[in-house]
Amino acid sequence: MFKELPANDSFVFINDHDPLPLFYEFRSIYGDVVDWNYLNRGGREWKVKVTRLEESQGREFTDISTLIDLRKVETKYWKQVVFHRYGMMEENTTMELIVKEDPVEIHHIFIMKFEGKHSWIYKRKKPMSMWCISPKKTTADWAIPASLW
Repeated sequence: MFKELPANDSFVFINDHDPLPLFYEFRSIYGDVVDWNYLNRGGREWKVKVTRLEESQGREFTDISTLIDLRKVETKYWKQVVFHRYGMMEENTTMELIVKEDPVEIHHIFIMKFEGKHSWIYKRKKPMSMWCISPKKTTADWAIPASLW
């Protein structure tokens, strides 16, 4: 929906939980052109007005299903953003993370919770530009306890 949205246009959507991970996914793909305004927070009806501030060329990709640029996400939200999106992924799809530093804690949670159900591959390791990729191999139980967030 955001992809086709003209500059300065908006849409409002209702969700049953905080859709903050979607904000970071939009920014990862379309750049800093996303305005995110909560109209209602909490309960079973979170309302968010999303506005495209200006035209931008979204990243195109064919070998992954989603991209999360954690360089633009506060560290305290990393687990929420990654595992919320991972939980929504279909079987045999791939998430790519762009990070400034090795997301050790997230990697350990993947090992603890998804052993044998994912692969963790470092595509490139350089200061300020390490890419990690984690293909989802199965739709088996993926819920991450909130205590780990």
